[in-house]
Amino acid sequence: MDISNQVAASGNKRRKDLNRIISVEPGSLGEKAGVRVGDRLLAIDGQPVRDMIDYSFQTAEDRIRLRVERDGQRLELRVKNAAGEPLGLEFAEPTFDGIRVCNNDCPFCFVYRTPKGFRPTLYVKDDDYRYSFMYGGFVTLTNLKDEDWQRIIEQRLTPLYVSVHSTELEMRRRLLGNSTAPNILDQLTRLNANGIEAHTQVVLVPTVNDGPNLEKTIFDLVKLYPGVQTSAIVPVGLAGGPGYDGDRRRNFKAHGRGFPAEAPMPMRPFTGPEAAVIIEQVHAWQKRFKKEIGTPFVYLSDEFYLLAGQEVPGRAHYEDFDQIENGVGLVRRFLDDWKHVEKKLPEKLERPLRATLVTAELITPTFEPLIRRLNRVEGLEVNLLTVINKTLGHTVTVAGLLTGKDVIEALQALEASGRDLGEVLYLPQVMLDKKGYGARFLDDLTPADVEKALGRPVVMGSYMSEVWDDLAEREKHPAQPATAPAARTVLELAAR
Repeated sequence: MDISNQVAASGNKRRKDLNRIISVEPGSLGEKAGVRVGDRLLAIDGQPVRDMIDYSFQTAEDRIRLRVERDGQRLELRVKNAAGEPLGLEFAEPTFDGIRVCNNDCPFCFVYRTPKGFRPTLYVKDDDYRYSFMYGGFVTLTNLKDEDWQRIIEQRLTPLYVSVHSTELEMRRRLLGNSTAPNILDQLTRLNANGIEAHTQVVLVPTVNDGPNLEKTIFDLVKLYPGVQTSAIVPVGLAGGPGYDGDRRRNFKAHGRGFPAEAPMPMRPFTGPEAAVIIEQVHAWQKRFKKEIGTPFVYLSDEFYLLAGQEVPGRAHYEDFDQIENGVGLVRRFLDDWKHVEKKLPEKLERPLRATLVTAELITPTFEPLIRRLNRVEGLEVNLLTVINKTLGHTVTVAGLLTGKDVIEALQALEASGRDLGEVLYLPQVMLDKKGYGARFLDDLTPADVEKALGRPVVMGSYMSEVWDDLAEREKHPAQPATAPAARTVLELAAR
């Protein structure tokens, strides 16, 4: 799940606005109690409410007293028979006391590598265990205070998602750019001893924490199973396009909190052959762990298989898909979804349809046979457009880091070459920060901006079943040409 929207808003808004109620469901217990939009929640049964975790715990009673602030006045509202039934209140942010920021200085931190002018959500270095519990975001545990530990244990905030990177203390400190980072194995052991489970990740950097270091890390973590449920290995991602300001982090030398400036850490992406070596290494561990503890335990992100040009494992390999939000098993789900679509494809359409599907470099080989199969349906023509990431640099090849500007310019270039884009454009949902109204690309453009620039409707989706369902609906109900928006350029959109 992309939590950056919630995180950045909590970091940027004034704290007194974070507990503001922005929606009250009609007919809900909250409405019946007299809660109004604009009220600020101060306490429940006399206890302060720090965030949605407190809110969930404190609204589990049969009778509740809400203390709210309205127009400068403090009111007490009573809610009856609330047990098991939600109050129907939506808040401005999930944390009412702000966001816990990161105290590390990781050399691969995306925040440092984000060009200026992107959406504000991308410039907040969050490291808040509450977001880890609520949304599955990864945290390092380096900023926990005694009261945080007490709360995690008392409220049983499990599972947490923890960035490990290395269990060798000095290596982890270098990777975090934090010379005082505590021993992660001690922290995980403490969590496990108190009934708190963890899912972990290793951001893997070639020649840095791979090889023997990676082996030590994974075998240290598996000893903590089942307290540590899984470990995902994710290749380091490095942005650095034309707008990248390398000086924002002292040229990314790993000297952070106490490291000498003359000790740079080499940073580069994995090559295909290197990814293949990692796959072979990890598959051997998975077989061993499956035999010894009944689960593979360690999983590779899809990017390794795509880089190596290898097929992703079958569905059973991923068990419960516990790390799917970390890019582990997404391609498998995508391909399994396609199998269902392929079974119901007709031989021909009742009316001709053209469309364009946009994707990124890394996943293009996965899409190509699917698009060829779609185009075997008589009357259907789907363009597959691979967008190069000009904004963040050629080393960034995933769809989730494409900007609206790059998408628009690639579509306009394809059209200028004489290709008919068709009547609809399909874009990956992962390009946006969230679903629905207000969703934005990295550079703050919206799907509506793409529609304006290309004069065609845009449909966001994650699976080919969504594409096919939309095509089938358009076949039955053709769009009226007069409703298509007029085309505009990126420069015109930027000048809004």
